[in-house]
Amino acid sequence: MTTEKRKKPSPTRFSLVGAGRMGTALGRILSRSSRFRLEGIICGSLASSRRAAARIGRGRGFSAATAAVGESNLVLICVPDRQIAQVARALAASDLCWKNRTVLHTSGAQDRSELSALARKGAHTGSIHPLQTLTGGQSDVRNLRGAPVFLEGDARAVRVGREIARALGGRAAVIPAEGKTAYHLCACFLSNYLVCLVSLGLDLLPNRSGRRFARDWTGLFTPLLRATVANLEKGGPAGALTGPISRGDSLTLKKHLDHLDKAAPELGELHRLLALRAVSLAEKTGRLTPRTLSGLRRMLRPRKK
Repeated sequence: MTTEKRKKPSPTRFSLVGAGRMGTALGRILSRSSRFRLEGIICGSLASSRRAAARIGRGRGFSAATAAVGESNLVLICVPDRQIAQVARALAASDLCWKNRTVLHTSGAQDRSELSALARKGAHTGSIHPLQTLTGGQSDVRNLRGAPVFLEGDARAVRVGREIARALGGRAAVIPAEGKTAYHLCACFLSNYLVCLVSLGLDLLPNRSGRRFARDWTGLFTPLLRATVANLEKGGPAGALTGPISRGDSLTLKKHLDHLDKAAPELGELHRLLALRAVSLAEKTGRLTPRTLSGLRRMLRPRKK
């Protein structure tokens, strides 16, 4: 009895419209996967398209979007949010046939409605957002590998998005179109505003001046940040909470409040909001008595001016 060897499926041919941080990192990873083959790249000019192809190490740079898309089955639009609908309209107005093609944009905040012009032409549309911070440096590809991928779109678009997630080595999660703004806001709180909190925290230190101070002291506090993230992974927000409020330490909380009144009164309201959330998290653990919780909340009431 003989067995026939299964033929490997042909790789999905894809093109990039825009090759900034996300486009470049995605292009480098996908083009080295057996599941995908990078065909064309289109940026602001022929020169920038060719530079992008050189950075990625695959594909060919073009000066016209129609030539870059060519016969690709998949088009990834990796441009700033404000340009997505404009790019979609321009592609839809071309002579290209869009039936059975899949078009995904990489915005975290926008949904597939930005691609409605292409959907009307028969394209399968959606959005794909690998949840990772990219800086444009050499570490982008390393950071993107294994990142969770959030998908939204029609059934074909989501299916293609899952293939991309597998190529990246990350988990895929589907979110509804109406949930994208909340999802992206959550990501901003967890990433961008964490950076801002670190900056505000360093500002509270004495003798602060210059970039060297910020760099050196950030390094000293980085192990604390890493341990906090590890605790979040293990036990979620309530399980990861430490510090004076988690212990019901009203004496230390009062010292913090008094210090802020003198040293940084502009941070008083922010501190109060965060501390009240900490009290709520501490309540979930069941370690503090109702009397202690009530006392902490009284201390965090806005102070009379």
